[in-house]
Amino acid sequence: MDLGFEGSKYTWSKHFENGVSIWEKLDRCLVNNSWFMKFGGSRVFHLSCNSSDHVRILVSLLGVNIPTWKFFFFDSNDRCGSQIPVVRKW
Repeated sequence: MDLGFEGSKYTWSKHFENGVSIWEKLDRCLVNNSWFMKFGGSRVFHLSCNSSDHVRILVSLLGVNIPTWKFFFFDSNDRCGSQIPVVRKW
């Protein structure tokens, strides 16, 4: 399933020295039904890019809750207060 897009209709361009330009839609954002059921509120944007002949494609996952992780501190003391040897491997 093609998610559609917002922005420029064309995703690729070729410019020749004689002034002729070719514009095509080569790039798309395709998803399957399972992905769409999880992220159906997503939006796709075609963003201009001066360093490439293709546009950049940004997928914005609207309404998606990204879990935040609690910061973890390693305590080298066990519950009895004795030291646990910590070995570093490089």
